[in-house]
Amino acid sequence: MIMTHFDNSDMIKRRSKLEGEIKRLREELEAIRTGLNKVIDALGPDARSHEIRAFFDDKSEQIHRTKLEISRHERELADTSIPKSIGRILARHNKLIAKLRVWSRDPEAVIPLRQILDRFTIHAAWDDTEECWKRSCEVTFDFAAIIAADK
Repeated sequence: MIMTHFDNSDMIKRRSKLEGEIKRLREELEAIRTGLNKVIDALGPDARSHEIRAFFDDKSEQIHRTKLEISRHERELADTSIPKSIGRILARHNKLIAKLRVWSRDPEAVIPLRQILDRFTIHAAWDDTEECWKRSCEVTFDFAAIIAADK
């Protein structure tokens, strides 16, 4: 279930889009730096005018914005990638579920699981032949919370 969340086609597309964007931004950053180095070499050490300082301030701000955008994309990419500690996360999750199977009110399992549940859907249908209610419960987990609980 957790692995399926990270391996589905939407996540794979999102990761590849983010990786492409990071690559493009790094190339853009390198082009800005190369252009600045060429300007510095052409001007020499005696260039101190206001226009030149304004040009360098503008380029510095552009570099800073590009670095921030790269950081943001890298964080998003990390959120969509399978964590390195997936084995430990799965083991912890399965251990909590096993505790609930033994005793559904076990506080050691209920409290941590409550933090990672996204939604409960309870289905109830009347069975005319047996004259009783047939009930089932469907749980949707918050995968980001499962990963964050391990940190």
